Amino acid sequence: MQRSKRFEACDKLVLWEKPKSCPKGLTKKEFTLLPLDLVLREVHYYINIPSFRTKQVTLVTTLLDAIEYPIKELIDLYDLRWQVEINLAHLKTTLGMEQLRSKTPVMVY
Repeated sequence: MQRSKRFEACDKLVLWEKPKSCPKGLTKKEFTLLPLDLVLREVHYYINIPSFRTKQVTLVTTLLDAIEYPIKELIDLYDLRWQVEINLAHLKTTLGMEQLRSKTPVMVY
């Protein structure tokens, strides 16, 4: 398979290869179970907000079909998810729950 396949200037398929060594956060067993390579879709776009710097965003996804998953829909979904993350962070701060040190739901309760 080739290294990348371009749909548009800002939308392409890329081949990500497995790293040579096991990264932190993975056990050796988990690392060995990973595939040697993975085909992913990279979408690049810009966020323009007046009076702020223009920010380039790179969105990487396993949704490979450019017809079934148009760029606009991917960007809109990512924006919705970002808003959920911001709202959850705000809610946790408001309720004084920024740091929950327990690892189980029962202990958090």
